[in-house]
Amino acid sequence: MHDSYKRRYQCVAALFLGAEMKRALLIILLLLIPSAALAAGNTNSLTSLQLDFAARTSPSSFNEYPDGTTHTTVLNDDSTSTYFDTLSCFPEPCTETFAVYDYEDAYQYGDIVGVLVKVKAKITTGGSKNIYIGPSGYTQSLSVSSTDWTTYEYFFPTDPSDSGSWTWDDINNLSIDISMSNATLQVSDAYVYVVRSYAYLRLDGKAGYSSWQSAMSDFTQKLYGNFTLYIMPGTYQETGPPDTVRVDLNGKTFRVKPSDNSLYPISSTGNTGVVFKYVSTSTNPFFKKSGGTTSGDVIIEGISVDASGSSGQGFNIFTLENPSPDRLIIRNCVIRGADLYRSPSYGIYINTPRPSASLMAYNNFIYDMDDGINISRFASSNTRSYIFNNTIASCHDDGISVGGHSNVWLYNNLCYDNATDFDGIANATGYGNLCKDRTCNATSFGNEGSETQSSTLDANADYGTQQLILSGTGSGCSGTSHYDYINDWNNGDCGTCYVSETGSTYKEDCYDLTTMSAVANKHISRIVVGWNYAHDGAASIQSCISDGTNKVCATENNYSESAFTCRYDTDSYYTNPAGNPWSWDDLANLKMCFKIKNGAYIGYGYVYVYYVDDNGNQMQKTVTFTDPESTAENITEYSVPSNSPGVDMGRRPYNDNLVAWYRFEYGALTVDSAGDYDLTAVGSPANSFAAQEGYGAVYFAQNTAYKVLHANLNSSFPGYTANGSDMTVSFYYKPNNTAEAYLVSYFSWWSEEKYWRWWVEKTASGTVQFSIVKTDNSIDSVVSTATLSSGTNYHIAVTYDKDSPYTATMRIWNVDTNTLVENITDTLAAFTDAASESNFYINSVLAGESYDEAGTIDDVRIYNIVLSANEIDLLRDLNKDCFNRPRGTTTLDDNGDYDIGAYEYIAPRDFYIASSGGSNTNSGLSGSPWSDFSNLDYRVLNPGDAVKLDKGSTWDDTLNVRGVGSGSTSTRSDYVKVTTYDSGNNPIIDHNGTDADCIYVVGYKIALDNIDARESKRYFYGTVENSNATYPGAGIHILCSNQIYLNTVTSKYNGINGSSYQNDGWAQTPGFFINWSSYINLDSCNGSYNDGDGLKAYNSPHVTIANSTFNYNGRVGGYKHGHGITIGVEDEQHSPYATITDTECSYNGFIGIDVGMYNLLDGCSAHYNGGGWSTQQLFICQGTNTDLAVGDSVVQDTTGATGTIYTINDSSYTRAGATNWISIRPDGYNAYCEDVDDPYNCCTGLGTGTCDFNDDNDIKETTDANDKWVPTNDTGVTFKTDPLASGGGIDLTYADESIVRYSMANYNIVHPDKADAYGFNIDNGTDNAIVHHCIAVMNDGAGFETNVCGQSSDCTAADTPYDCCTGDGTGTCAAQFYNNLAYANTQNANHSGGFTIGFNYANEPLGKVIMKNNISVWDKRASLVAMAYTDNDLMTLDNNIYWMGSNDDVIIRWSGKSSGWPGTETLYKASHASDPDFADFKALGGYETNGFAQDPLIYDITSVGFAFRQTSPAIDKGVDISSLLSCTPATSCTTFSNCCKDSYDTLIPIDGDNDATAEWDIGPYEWYQGIEWGKTGRTTGYDFRGWTEYGWAGTGRVKGGTDSQSGSIELDDGEYLYSTVKDTGNTRFKSLTLGLNATGSGIQCWRGSSTKFNATDTSPEWEQYIGKVNKTWRYVQIGLVNGASCSVLP
Repeated sequence: MHDSYKRRYQCVAALFLGAEMKRALLIILLLLIPSAALAAGNTNSLTSLQLDFAARTSPSSFNEYPDGTTHTTVLNDDSTSTYFDTLSCFPEPCTETFAVYDYEDAYQYGDIVGVLVKVKAKITTGGSKNIYIGPSGYTQSLSVSSTDWTTYEYFFPTDPSDSGSWTWDDINNLSIDISMSNATLQVSDAYVYVVRSYAYLRLDGKAGYSSWQSAMSDFTQKLYGNFTLYIMPGTYQETGPPDTVRVDLNGKTFRVKPSDNSLYPISSTGNTGVVFKYVSTSTNPFFKKSGGTTSGDVIIEGISVDASGSSGQGFNIFTLENPSPDRLIIRNCVIRGADLYRSPSYGIYINTPRPSASLMAYNNFIYDMDDGINISRFASSNTRSYIFNNTIASCHDDGISVGGHSNVWLYNNLCYDNATDFDGIANATGYGNLCKDRTCNATSFGNEGSETQSSTLDANADYGTQQLILSGTGSGCSGTSHYDYINDWNNGDCGTCYVSETGSTYKEDCYDLTTMSAVANKHISRIVVGWNYAHDGAASIQSCISDGTNKVCATENNYSESAFTCRYDTDSYYTNPAGNPWSWDDLANLKMCFKIKNGAYIGYGYVYVYYVDDNGNQMQKTVTFTDPESTAENITEYSVPSNSPGVDMGRRPYNDNLVAWYRFEYGALTVDSAGDYDLTAVGSPANSFAAQEGYGAVYFAQNTAYKVLHANLNSSFPGYTANGSDMTVSFYYKPNNTAEAYLVSYFSWWSEEKYWRWWVEKTASGTVQFSIVKTDNSIDSVVSTATLSSGTNYHIAVTYDKDSPYTATMRIWNVDTNTLVENITDTLAAFTDAASESNFYINSVLAGESYDEAGTIDDVRIYNIVLSANEIDLLRDLNKDCFNRPRGTTTLDDNGDYDIGAYEYIAPRDFYIASSGGSNTNSGLSGSPWSDFSNLDYRVLNPGDAVKLDKGSTWDDTLNVRGVGSGSTSTRSDYVKVTTYDSGNNPIIDHNGTDADCIYVVGYKIALDNIDARESKRYFYGTVENSNATYPGAGIHILCSNQIYLNTVTSKYNGINGSSYQNDGWAQTPGFFINWSSYINLDSCNGSYNDGDGLKAYNSPHVTIANSTFNYNGRVGGYKHGHGITIGVEDEQHSPYATITDTECSYNGFIGIDVGMYNLLDGCSAHYNGGGWSTQQLFICQGTNTDLAVGDSVVQDTTGATGTIYTINDSSYTRAGATNWISIRPDGYNAYCEDVDDPYNCCTGLGTGTCDFNDDNDIKETTDANDKWVPTNDTGVTFKTDPLASGGGIDLTYADESIVRYSMANYNIVHPDKADAYGFNIDNGTDNAIVHHCIAVMNDGAGFETNVCGQSSDCTAADTPYDCCTGDGTGTCAAQFYNNLAYANTQNANHSGGFTIGFNYANEPLGKVIMKNNISVWDKRASLVAMAYTDNDLMTLDNNIYWMGSNDDVIIRWSGKSSGWPGTETLYKASHASDPDFADFKALGGYETNGFAQDPLIYDITSVGFAFRQTSPAIDKGVDISSLLSCTPATSCTTFSNCCKDSYDTLIPIDGDNDATAEWDIGPYEWYQGIEWGKTGRTTGYDFRGWTEYGWAGTGRVKGGTDSQSGSIELDDGEYLYSTVKDTGNTRFKSLTLGLNATGSGIQCWRGSSTKFNATDTSPEWEQYIGKVNKTWRYVQIGLVNGASCSVLP
């Protein structure tokens, strides 16, 4: 709670016991106070344009798509549509010209791939006829042969008028001709489509699709170019089934991805990144591709699809259906099902017989489906499926089912806890997979060999008293190589060579077994126990195995053979005796046991070990996943800890035939991770952390390179011998400039071509060239058409086939956009072998030339095979896990082994950054810090990682924090952390007014501590070309994140330096911007002095704010967004469940706190808000040159300043001789004067600072003591013109079920052109909000007001989502006010009262209003104003107190339902003989049956904080509202978990009038006489506490009892306990008495102060309690000490 709002009488006692005593105690703290002193869209690849007839009069002669204003896209032919007037040719020939409508500016974005013209035509008689369509003057001929309406089309990839690329000017000046030369032709339905390369799916109302359904429904035509659908940030609620995508890919790529790479999932919970909430009630898939004639690629990546709310039967998420011929690629996605058996319900499903169809699924999390991935057995046997590194769990049927197909490759998949983990894999190839069951046993895969049987494990010759014959004669098992004969149990006669038991009770014995050495690259699949046996009766035999601690037995065997018979593998044990998968170490302690009865004979027993070539597959493993908090919707986080069996156990794809591999990890830049070709440096190539694989790369500055001498190579190296091997070369490259660079080469420095072999270079023109030297020493090359851009990351791969026709390929990806920019194939010639002068180089030049600065290179791989395009893409994509974190980096210098599953475990590390003394080529470890944040730009941080910023450092940069943490939200031990190190002031990220965020956070479980962000500036929507930049810059921007924690983080002065302002909601820069995120927690944060809101949360549920400050926001360009906090108001319903506690939002330009539905505000304060102005107050501070002398005066100019003016002090001062004075600019911004403890110690509010400035705009020099002090920049207070309203303290808008309690909203200010400024407001669209135990003091408008559902647009229908104002008064909403205090409000109001109902909305119905236990006193207009067509019958008013100062004052102004606006008010006085008074008001309709119109006898705010006098009529006169507040009354509350409490945490009710009955008081405070601890029987008039309940701490012990309110404390000699600090509410003299009900020695201590202090502060000093004493302490603490003095207390 806010300091000024704590309870008055909660003093704490300090008590110490005798040395040896441990006993139950009772403490009673009495406040014996004298009687007078007791106190208290349009964005698909084919977008239609409307045709306008130039030669005809009726534009409706053609279907007009789209509408000229909305540009609705129509991409499908509607064969059932009613055709308008058809275009016929008579007389012939004829031509019609149509002008295309201009595109609106908002839609002119994206590269134009071309223009498609389509018409419907038919012939009426005769044979084929020609029509001509196209841009005017450039038509193309199409043959029409059908008598039915048929669509004809022609695609124009370039503008035929100039053969150049299309521009938007071309489009907007385009006209279309349709020509024909035969009257038997008819034409209808003409369309023109602009074919774009991309479009947007977004929720911000701008150009693009607004739902997945609308986007998918639009893709039905042939693709004429690669197309990308970018998904903007957001959580998309998808309820309608999307249409099947039937687009003919035409050899092109249809791709779906987030608009920014930072928006990929960062958690498997499905709550981060771009999220689709898919609610299916049918069998419709989320995405289904079907149809098409020419194959292409469908790529869907980086999105989360949560179908947990679906109830449909058999729906899939991603489906490739008959007859689609395409390749479906699903990567880096999170798929969550409904966790119900919905068979068949698949995450990814392939069912097409087209042989060209294929699947690539990798780096996905899939869970709670029926099957995770299913390849139908009806799919083509030629369908090739690559299923790599997926985590699939908790599916109701199969994790992965591949239908028995052979062209299936399964690598590194973690299938766990599915009904069946792997199914149908007998013909598949599997490496490095892990399962919980046995289905990934290596023998299950088609590529695995059969099991290998070991020799038998011999039983040891000496085991106890039993002897074992290791060789002998007798009947045996034919074909076995060795048998172990077991001695007879009965008589020890080994001559019989068998054991037997004729009885009916089992006899058992166990034998040690010899062990065997582990077999490399094999794992034990099972242990088999067999025996040679006979019977004499109904023989029973049972085998067991034991490890000495655990024993497990097979099923009993019953036999009838009378002759000895061999049972070769009777019992198989697939797990060890402890139930875990077998390991080779288990054999050391293994024992074999036999149990026989009923005439069974065993001649010998044997144990075999069966092992298989595992290929990295691990079966029957136990994996522990990270479990989330219950607040995260009970979703399992499928990340794994370091000890998971899958860590470092995966198989790197395409590791065979890898000749050389250079990962360039830190400290290992020259290491070849694949072989023996380590590098030698030329110059000093530098380590870089801008890595694309692993954590390291290499930066080649000028004159630096790496090489391997020819003498150190061998024939395996491509080019070493003439056409000796195939070749693939791949690497990442980021150019630094446009200079030519030989990136990877095998040649000589000499310019003679005969010494060259092959090389990959970036040419001076920016293209990439792969060249070889032919046998005649000439050069043959493949050159890209694409050019590389400086500063962009690329992946480049070239291949060469040594066999004729010597095919070479080049494949280049833009890594930053994940886009294929080059894919060419060409034929070269054979190349000759390398001469001894040729060496292998990374970054080289010819002799005599200087090395250019090539840039950054990473992950160079050399193969002596040709990799396919699929393999190259997987090689690139599988370098990262689902969250785009590098694989193969468990540690900083790891060997590159992959983990199994979609998640890569990476060991945590700390990254140190210092603006002074750091270098970005350092390691970033302790003692070797980086200098700025650039090395973090490409990094996804891992659980336990910490970014540590040097205290005292300042950066002008954006700190990008993208990471995935794990672990408990309470300890945050494995969160990603951003914190500080060293000593000094908190680090500052100061953007100096640039257009960017200071800190940008995208992730899961991230914690930020002690950071100062400032001076970010807004950025605008800009042109349509960068229309994806739709969100404002912010001090701290949290986007698409989940479970983020910020502690002591400051974000100030953001947007202040902006030169222009917008009023569209995004223009003003907030301090904290939380967008499309959830479970965001801020503690002790400060978001003040920002242009926009202090904190804005948009579409972000579960925001928690505590102990924070958001002041002075919105005072420049504030308009409607000058709030302290805004949560869920603009999005109406999508930011619910916020909790704001003990937080101040004051001096903001509009509203202090403005929240939406299901929110809780507890202990908040919101003062001096509103007015829509630039500043509310003018500070004057002392300069450094001269001290002020008492006796003379300082004159202030307060012109125009209607807010509070703070003088230097209350005394008079002189400034004679002073030459340096300071005034903060009235725009409210001064970077040096915001805090008392700021480094300049200037503007403290008391004039005690010592700051000095030299800015003429801020300082005016004068020597005339009579001059007025006038700031030279502005004068007084500047009001914004035409603000939305005056604003106020705390506002609830669309705030269903929200609660505001224990909060204050005082001194909020009205704008001179607007209506009243309130303290608390329950606003329109709000259902059942409660405000209780709050205080509103001296606001310009109402203390408390409501116009709930006040706008008619919200209250017209019975089914309104708020179910409130139905128009007939039958709604269920209610604005509820309980136990509040309105004090001296309506200071500058036209219509308001202390409580105002129906404020400001004329002639509109309202919902229910309930007011109970409230006090409204000394308000300037009236205690209660009810007006604006309020339905009086829906109001409940009772147990309230109204008072204006005398009986003759008007306490209630009433305009009823029929009065109109502003209506005729009836004025009710407190008590009057002839005028309407309170008694008459009661008679209206049952109002205030138990209410009062009299002085409540509360003390003035300035002295005691509204405490009641002991004779107040409010004491024990309230009504019990515990059921409405869902709390337990104190009279029956025993656990303290949910007791009813007042504003100062006093339990309610307490018997305050000594009538032996505890009743609720009226107002925010419950009157009481004292506090007691540990007493079972409660004293009348006292607040009571149990020892276990109220925060006692120290070296002693607090124990509960049967009654948790009593219990006991224990203190041994030298031990102590101390309480929390209690707020008694005022500093008036009071008598404090500490009572103790205990035996034994000890000391009672206490301490107190008029100002707040913490329980562990070193001051004030402790005092030993001697007896009753008068104190003026407001805050009191008690200590108990045994055998020592009070000085041992903290």
